[in-house]
This record gives sequence, structure tokens and C-alpha cells, in this order.
Amino acid sequence: MKKKLLFLPTAVMCIVGSVNAQTTITQPISEETILAYQQEVGDFAIPYNGKEETAYYLNLTNHPYWQSSEFKTGDLWYNQTLYKQVFMRLNIHRDELVVQMPGKPFNVVLEKEKFNRAVLHGQTIIPLQVGLLENAPSGNYNILLHDGTFPIIKSYSVSLEEKIVDRVLEHSFRINEKIHLCKEGICYPIANKRSLLQLFPDKKKELETYIKQHKLKFNKKKREEAIVQVVNYYETML
Repeated sequence: MKKKLLFLPTAVMCIVGSVNAQTTITQPISEETILAYQQEVGDFAIPYNGKEETAYYLNLTNHPYWQSSEFKTGDLWYNQTLYKQVFMRLNIHRDELVVQMPGKPFNVVLEKEKFNRAVLHGQTIIPLQVGLLENAPSGNYNILLHDGTFPIIKSYSVSLEEKIVDRVLEHSFRINEKIHLCKEGICYPIANKRSLLQLFPDKKKELETYIKQHKLKFNKKKREEAIVQVVNYYETML
């Protein structure tokens, strides 16, 4: 039996059950109701029972956070429950999703085992897919670039490096990203146009024509956008 990629639905709902099994959904609850509940119960509305985030205490030249080092509001599905307008940031070096407690002097690292899904910076963060998909990215937090017939996932590997500049020790994060396309229960790494097109041999000529007509580029800056656009087009031909 083919393995299937399971994601939580995009609708605003409270969720019960497990993301690793068939998901049971209750009747939709309005955003106003959720926010009113969170305001009523205060800090208890959001799971602030994780460990405190540890600072780096290093002379850093860059930061290890996805998109921004600042906390931004987003939607969080945690322990099968939806929380709205949560201040979060994702540390891709430590593979930690951190929430900011309003009016508190410290930040909390969420428990990975209870994480279901999050929407931050307008994109979806999904949990570990190892065990569900062969050759899936190993990080607990990965970015879902495309949620279609052939899901596309972006993952990161980050190393902390050091060097001496003018007799001062500096540290910096070297960030590498990988893109995987999931087909029939297997995640395939996509590094360039060739590795993408070889997954769709039945429409290779049509896709090459589409790429040429739309002047799509597969360099480091444009690769992600091009991959998603080509896969979207391929799915329209199914």
C-alpha cells in the first residue's frame, strides 16, 4: 500500500485525533470565538509549558531564524488545538519553534511531539514526516511550499561556524536549504530543472515548453518559485 502524506486542513477549525492517522474534525469555530476564549483564559490558552529558550551569547554576524529573528503572529495547531495570533519564530539551527509569552521576560520552546502545524510569514510549517514518507526531510519543522497532488517540502541544515576578524572571534550561521517533491510516498530531492523533469517523463516535452515560454530560472534565487510553478502546471494536465 502506498504511503500517503497527511496534512491538517487549511480551514479554521479545532482539531482532534492525530496527524499520523485519519483526522477527525469538529464543526468549524469562528476566529472571533477562538480569540475571545484565548483572551478570557489569558496565558493558559497557549501551551507555555515548554523549556525556556536559551540565548547564544556569541558574537554573531547573522541569526538562525527562518525569515525573521523577530516574533511574528501566526496560527498554531498544537496538541490537536488551534491557537490564533500567536507570536512565534522558528530557529532552523536548533530546530525549535519558539513562542513569546505576552508581558513575560522569557520565551518558550514548544514540545515537538505536540506540534501539529503552524502558519507563519504566510507559509505553512509542518511536522516531521519520517515514517510517513520514504526519504523525508529529518527536521521536526519543515516548510510546505505546495500542498497538491505532489507536495513540495523545503528543509534546512544549519551549521555554526567561527572565524577571527581583526583579532575578534566571530560566529556565523551557514544555512543550506533542500527542496523535496513527494511522489507516491517517496520524497525526491530537487536541485535543478533536470531532477524535476525526470520525475514527470510522461509530460517532459510539455513541461520544457512551459518553462521556456515562461522564462523560468532554476538558479538559487529563482529555483523554489520555478519548481512550484512547474508542478502546479503539471497537476493541471492530470
